[in-house]
Amino acid sequence: MLQYIIKSKETRSIGNVLKLLQQRSIRWRAVLYSIVLSTLIITFFSAISYLFILSLIRRDAIDVEVYDILQNVAVLGRAFLLTGAAFLALAIVLSFSFARRLTQPFLEIQRKVERLGPRHWAYKRTVHTGDEVEALDSVVADLTKRLQGLYTNLEGEVMERTQQLKHEYAKDRAILRSLVAGLIVVDQKGVIQEANPAAAELLQSERDKLVGQKILDVFRLQKHRKPLPVDEHPIHQCLRRRSAVHVDASVHIALLRKDGSALPIKLSAVPFHEGRRILGAVVLCQDVTVERQIDYMKTDFLHLASHHLRTPLSTLQWYLELLEDEYGRFMKGKEKSFLIEMQLAAKRMTTVVNELMDASRLGEGGIEPVMSEVDVVEEAQSSVQSAASFMVDHNVACIFRRPEQSMVVYSDPLLLGIIIQNILNNAVRYSKESGGKILMSFEKTKTAVRLHVQDEGIGIPRAEQERIFEKLFRTSNARKRQPSGVGLGLYSSRMIAEKMHASIRFVSQEGKGSTFTVVLPLVKKHAKRTTKKRP
Repeated sequence: MLQYIIKSKETRSIGNVLKLLQQRSIRWRAVLYSIVLSTLIITFFSAISYLFILSLIRRDAIDVEVYDILQNVAVLGRAFLLTGAAFLALAIVLSFSFARRLTQPFLEIQRKVERLGPRHWAYKRTVHTGDEVEALDSVVADLTKRLQGLYTNLEGEVMERTQQLKHEYAKDRAILRSLVAGLIVVDQKGVIQEANPAAAELLQSERDKLVGQKILDVFRLQKHRKPLPVDEHPIHQCLRRRSAVHVDASVHIALLRKDGSALPIKLSAVPFHEGRRILGAVVLCQDVTVERQIDYMKTDFLHLASHHLRTPLSTLQWYLELLEDEYGRFMKGKEKSFLIEMQLAAKRMTTVVNELMDASRLGEGGIEPVMSEVDVVEEAQSSVQSAASFMVDHNVACIFRRPEQSMVVYSDPLLLGIIIQNILNNAVRYSKESGGKILMSFEKTKTAVRLHVQDEGIGIPRAEQERIFEKLFRTSNARKRQPSGVGLGLYSSRMIAEKMHASIRFVSQEGKGSTFTVVLPLVKKHAKRTTKKRP
């Protein structure tokens, strides 16, 4: 590097070299200190060598005795030791001095940086060494100004965002308090984190007392006047399955309150996630006492209507048969057709009355399943064969995908046939007017068999899907397509399925068809609850 300096046109003169040295950068200072130490070491060894040579040439080596030579060597050794110790001490002192001078600016910068904080952004340049440390001090001062500006802006944004969050929180609290329905928020372990006043009123408790308790301890349910097991609790199922669970008013569940009363409710439990991790669930419950009373009124109506209509209809059918037997041979074509029409109308009315009586018995708990092992594939195929003429009349074809293996479920064969027949008849009745197709398929899981009935019909309007299993309910497009109908098929099917510990689900889109799924258990979990005789 010195050769480069000497050869350079700009630094050929001694003045230019001195100017470079006057910059006093750390690099040049390190070089200078190394030169000084090297010079001291060379001078030391040179002096020692000189003294040694002088001691040898004072006398003639031939005339000097060996004892004198050894004595001179010993003296010389002591001189070496003393001189080395002195130079070592000097080197240590110089090293500490040099190190202190080198590190002092850095320590000063460190002290100034440590004092920086949200309320103290003053940074004054105090290092004037003319080297890289001074440049570092200047850069830190500039960064401090920028950081102060960023912090000021960030502090303003944080305050603004905090005010927005406060307003959002106040609005959310107002919404929760104004909700008529009870709302409860639980964590992934089922511990209550939040509850609105409506929920506290439903549970006959105070909000502060509810928070921190387990939801299953305070939110006890019963179904058909029997305590609901934990495994069947909607909130427990929501947290375990990580999927939404909705229980409408037709399921007839009730909330057991502190005073011992049972409050009819409908319930929805929806989980909320952070990625794949479930954080908890939001539970929405509503008092449906009025709806339940209306449902009971419907049941009473069905009971009275079925019993008051059955006897007149039986009498009417008996007289029509008697009329045909006695005077049928004397009737002409027109009179004969009138008689046939009256007989068909009487049969339709009898069918409606039988449906009303079945629905009434279901609502009163008068029908109990007789559980046994049933091959659901054979039962479904039998239902398809029974509905063959009905499908021909409506120009509908059924594609039956028979599985390779048998699927045996634990169910009541008669009631299971009624469920399949109701769903299949609806699929045929509301299929396309020409060339409709129905697909019946099966799916087996570890615990259940799923029977799927898919059609290409009118579908169910989205706004009316929640009421599809209600008693005497028919969708608007179904009433337009088929004016005659009672609205008891799906209601009865769902009631029967619940008694057999099965379930019915559906997916539908208006104008594109529906898929109804019957889930039947494989294991005899509830054999003790069944009866041996059918009422």
